[in-house]
Amino acid sequence: MVGKTLSHYRILEKLGAGGMGEVYRAEDTTLKRQVALKVLPPDFADSQERLERFQREAETLAALDHPNIVTIYSVESSVVSHQSSASREGETENWTLTTEDREGGRVVHYLTMQLVEGQSLSELIPRGGMSLGKIFDIAVPLADALAAAHETGVIHRDLKPANIMVTDEGRVKVLDFGLAKLRAPAITDVEAPLAGAREGASPSPTQVRTDLLTEEGSVFGTVPYMSPEQAEGKTVDHRSDIFSLGVMLYEMATGRRPFVGDSSLSILSAILRERPSSVTDLQPELPRHLERIIEHCLEKKSKNRFQTARDVYNELCGLRKELESGAVALRPLFARLTSRRAWIGVLAALALAAAAIGFYVTSLRQQQPAAGKFEISSIAVLPLDNLMNDPEQEYFVDGMTEALIADLAQIEALRVISRTSTMRYKNTDKRLPQIARELNVDGIVEGSVLRAENRVRITAQLIHASTDRHIWAKSYERDLEDVLSLQKEVARAVAAEIRVRVTEPERDRLLEAGRLNPEAYESYLKGRWFWNRWNEEALWKGIELFNRAIELDAGFAPAYAGLADSYVVLSFYSQTDPREVMPKAKAAALKAVELDDSLAEAYTSLGFVLTNYDFDWEGAETAYRRAIELNPGLVTAHMMYMWYLVGITRFDEAVAEIRKAHELSPLDVYVNRAVGDALVFARRYDEAIVALQKAIEMDPGFTAAHFSLGRAYLWNAMYEEALTEFAAEMRISRFPDPAIRLWMGLTYAAMGRQEEAYGILKDLTQRSEREYVPPSLLASLHFALEQDDDGFAWLDAAYQGRDGWLVTIKADHQYDRVREDPRFQAFLKKMELS
Repeated sequence: MVGKTLSHYRILEKLGAGGMGEVYRAEDTTLKRQVALKVLPPDFADSQERLERFQREAETLAALDHPNIVTIYSVESSVVSHQSSASREGETENWTLTTEDREGGRVVHYLTMQLVEGQSLSELIPRGGMSLGKIFDIAVPLADALAAAHETGVIHRDLKPANIMVTDEGRVKVLDFGLAKLRAPAITDVEAPLAGAREGASPSPTQVRTDLLTEEGSVFGTVPYMSPEQAEGKTVDHRSDIFSLGVMLYEMATGRRPFVGDSSLSILSAILRERPSSVTDLQPELPRHLERIIEHCLEKKSKNRFQTARDVYNELCGLRKELESGAVALRPLFARLTSRRAWIGVLAALALAAAAIGFYVTSLRQQQPAAGKFEISSIAVLPLDNLMNDPEQEYFVDGMTEALIADLAQIEALRVISRTSTMRYKNTDKRLPQIARELNVDGIVEGSVLRAENRVRITAQLIHASTDRHIWAKSYERDLEDVLSLQKEVARAVAAEIRVRVTEPERDRLLEAGRLNPEAYESYLKGRWFWNRWNEEALWKGIELFNRAIELDAGFAPAYAGLADSYVVLSFYSQTDPREVMPKAKAAALKAVELDDSLAEAYTSLGFVLTNYDFDWEGAETAYRRAIELNPGLVTAHMMYMWYLVGITRFDEAVAEIRKAHELSPLDVYVNRAVGDALVFARRYDEAIVALQKAIEMDPGFTAAHFSLGRAYLWNAMYEEALTEFAAEMRISRFPDPAIRLWMGLTYAAMGRQEEAYGILKDLTQRSEREYVPPSLLASLHFALEQDDDGFAWLDAAYQGRDGWLVTIKADHQYDRVREDPRFQAFLKKMELS
């Protein structure tokens, strides 16, 4: 278009191009001045709504009157018509630009603005960063311009060095204010290498390819300068510009960007999760106050940043004034030691000091088990962040969190908080030291998951919990087929960083990871997501997904383990006859073990089937011990082993086992309820009541805790309280359980309210004819009403039907009245419990 005329603007030369179109130097032939003319992308003409919005925004921007903001003169349009001349050799097409007769032409929209002669900030930043004086010369007017725009309600949304011009006279000018949200959808290279880069040289951290993401309603901005909320596609306000300003200040001060990576995905991940290197570590001569200003701008949460650009401006002006007056020292001691002689002296002194403390340091390293000076023997993995900004991907992110927890939990020397407890902190605003106190841990792992098609990136960082000190951070990226290796590599890195003792078998398990079928893994993760809901509808959905994973990959052992887990939970969280689900659970668990002997979950489900269905006590204990050996941090293994120990009346061991589970998952209502159950069977009623009341405080809607508390009250002869809890469960339970009715009947019988107890017995007996009612429940109510013959008949039916409630028959209090009956002793012998 050079040499052509657009209305009364004659185009002189092309200056550049970006996401908003091409920029030209042009002469305004009417006013006899030069202007910058920006031609907007052609698809603006296709959307009247976008054009009207652009016009309104341009009017707002034109009203900005600040010496450091480029002035917009006008928004105009012209028609471009195409006239083809005769086709002769050497002749080119001729474009005539006119404002007349729009029919048959292409409408071009453009804006005119102040022409700024000079260099962009991206060209001015040297590799080692700017001098302090130059930083102030640019940063102060830049912050002032930003504040002025914000005060009129205009946000930039794409603040970066390429949009900051410095004139030949040294004046700062901000370009493209407020235009980012008007961009047409595009992904475009926008950053040029910094001045001074030599041809063929390796890219510096400031020279990697960066993308402009501008899909409307999603993400606006240039990746390395985005705020965290921009990166997540959330609504942004003026504080997003403050973060971008902080990124530029960091780059001006150090010559490098604070958040780097080898792809846009890795840079986005760094923005959301990583803490940049200290400014004064990179440039020791800079004042600490400047570093604090930059750090305050770069807070991840917008509420923790400077709340206005005017505050940043005032801080910068105040610091410059203090430096000029001598109130603040410009350079720390070591930064002033610039002469060769001074450095030789310092290095000699350091060498002597190193020699003097060498043995002491060696000794410390041998004794120190933790990262740096921090001792870490317990850890919590907080829910990883979903960087896809897609709620449909939550199952995938939760699966990555669960896998990292499971891998770390295999290390016996490390106490790892369970998924159930850490998931309570999803999207929390609590500070890490508070979370650490609530979970009683030394370290916390935070991180994020980013998935793009079949590539997965996990970024993790390790924090010393009580001090909120960052210890380590790293990103890992793999194809989805290799995601198991990715998960295990992250776990190994964390273990290595905290220097926890890892045994040879544990190390081997953290190294073993094959490739997988991505579709099968997808189905498996979705199945686990539903399994974690622990309700009947979700469990059946999980079973469907696990079966789908097996169809896709018949050798995928975790899918079989998921099937086994689902059938096991169905056996006691639904009104399903165990004969329908327990054989399937056993078959799936055995298949999982056959395919992968290291799956603790499979051994746990196998132990449950052997206990609750086969009544194979010796085999069950072997399976449970193997599960805990493979994964000491698997809470469900400790919980189910606790019920096994209750069944064989090893009560002290049962309480100790569930206490281990509680250490691993202190905020898990299921675990807190199980603590109370173990204490009930151990006949430590007062302790049980306290534990169960705590579980209800954690989740008043957790019906099973009301049931267990009612049972504790019953055996402690607190009958009215028991009825209150059973009634509470009936009231809030979606599907009233026959077990609740049974225990209400037992309570009425204990209170001497025989008629009400008989009514419940009749109701349950009738229900058993049309739906599954555990026969052992009917047996116990017959015994409570002193109908012993009927009671033993129902016990035999329970044995034949493999009723899981029989597991605790030797310990259960409702059988105390008939415990010495020869028929009961014979029954225990048949159960191999005597």
